[in-house]
Amino acid sequence: MYRYLSQHSELYVIEICEQNDVWKPIGDVSLCRDMILIVIGVPMYRGKGIGRRVISLLLEYARGLGGTDLL
Repeated sequence: MYRYLSQHSELYVIEICEQNDVWKPIGDVSLCRDMILIVIGVPMYRGKGIGRRVISLLLEYARGLGGTDLL
């Protein structure tokens, strides 16, 4: 799946900074031509607004690229 997404979208790993400045991957997000796919795979980080923040940043980035069909 990651191979497909990396070839057909912009794929990013979502990381969280834990103690001692150690970055831990907790999910991923893909910006496709007609959709955004996001997964927060670590249950303890779900429901904390991380996904909402990631989507917001990705929409802002896409608009900067000229995306006009975004919500």
